[in-house]
Amino acid sequence: MSPPATATPTVTVPYLMVATMVSVVAATIYVPSLPSIVADLGTSPTLAQFSLTAFVLTFGIVQLWHGPASDRLGRYRVLAGSLVVFIVGTAVCAVAPSIEVLIVGRMLQGLGAAGVGVLPRAIARDQFGHEASARVFTYLSMAASAAATASPVIGGGLEGLTGSWRLSFVLLGLFAAWVLFLSARRAPFLAAGSIERPAGLRGYIADYWSLMRRAPFAFNVIGGGFLRTGFYAFIVSVPFVLTNMYGTSVAGVGVIMMTLTGAFLGAYFIVVRIAHRFRPDTLVVAGTAISMLSPVALALLTLTDAGPVVAVSLPVALFGFGNGFAIPMANALAVGANPRMAGAGSSLLGFWAYTMGAGGTVAAGLLTHDTALPLAILLAIATTGALACFVVARIAALRSI
Repeated sequence: MSPPATATPTVTVPYLMVATMVSVVAATIYVPSLPSIVADLGTSPTLAQFSLTAFVLTFGIVQLWHGPASDRLGRYRVLAGSLVVFIVGTAVCAVAPSIEVLIVGRMLQGLGAAGVGVLPRAIARDQFGHEASARVFTYLSMAASAAATASPVIGGGLEGLTGSWRLSFVLLGLFAAWVLFLSARRAPFLAAGSIERPAGLRGYIADYWSLMRRAPFAFNVIGGGFLRTGFYAFIVSVPFVLTNMYGTSVAGVGVIMMTLTGAFLGAYFIVVRIAHRFRPDTLVVAGTAISMLSPVALALLTLTDAGPVVAVSLPVALFGFGNGFAIPMANALAVGANPRMAGAGSSLLGFWAYTMGAGGTVAAGLLTHDTALPLAILLAIATTGALACFVVARIAALRSI
C-alpha cells in the first residue's frame, strides 16, 4: 500500500522520512570510528564515548524547547534554524583538532538534531490529520530504523575506503544541507504557527502541563518511554550476553542484532496495511503484548541448550516485532492529542523516550551478563510497565468519547 496522499503539493511522506533520518544518522554514523578517533586525537576511549553521550543528552533535553517554539513561530523557522546549527556543529566535528572540540561539536549537533527529530512528527500531524498521520508515523519509524541500521555500515565503510573518520561528518553535513534545501522549497507550507500563547519558559511549561494532565496523552508517552527503556537495555546487553554465554564473534553479534531491525520493518509493513481497520490504541496494546513474549522466551530458552541463533534471535525478533506495532501508533496518539500543540506533544514524546531510554542503558550496565536471566527480568518489568500504561490510556480515551 502506498503512503497516504499528500495534503499539499510539496509536503510529502518521502520528504518527512528523509528529514527524520538526519538525527538518527548523526547519532551512530561515526560509532565504528571511535577507536580511530582515540588514536588520531590522542584521547581515551572514555572521552571518545562521551562524545556520543554529549550528543544524546543534548538531543533529549533541548527538544523540550523546539516543539512549543514551532507551535508559536511556525515549523519552518525552527526547522531551518535547527538545521543551520546542526550543520555548523557537523563542520566543527569534521575539523576538530582535539576531543574537547569534537565534544563541543557533538553538543551543537545535538542542539540542532533535536529540532530535526521533533518537527517531522509535528509536520505530519499538521499536514495529514489524525487518522492518516498514524500511517505516516509508521513510515517515519521505518525510515528511522533503516537509517539506524545503515549509518554505522556507511561510516565504517567510508573510513575503510579512505582511512579518515572525518569524512563521515562531511557526508553528514552534505546530507543536512540537502534537507535544508528541501525544507526551504516547502517554507510557505510550514511557515505559520498553530497557536498564539505566551512564549518563554512559563508559556512552554503551561503547554506541557496542559498535555500531561490528559490521561490518554500522559500514559501513551510514558508507556512509550517504558518500551524505549526495554529497547536500549536490550541493544546494550545482547552483545555481552552473546559474547559471554556463547562466544559469538563480532560479526555474529551484528547479524543477530539485525534481526531486531528486520522484525521492526516486518511489523511496520503489516501495520500500514491494517491501521485503517483498528483503533490505534488497540494496535499499541496488541504490539506491547507481543513484546512481553520476548523476556519469557529469553528466560525459557536460556535454561535450555539452544544455541544463540534460537535462544537470542527469537526473543530479539519478538521484541522488535511487537515494538514495530506499538511505537508508531503510540507516537501518533501522543502527537495527535492536541493538534494545536503538536510540536509540544512531539517534544514531550521525545523527552520521555530518550530519558527513560537512557535509564534503560544505566539499568543494563548494572546487570551481570553471564546469563540472560537478569536481562529477561528487566525486559519483563519494562514491557509490563508499558502495557499497564497503554491499557490505562485506552480506558481513559474510551471514557472521554
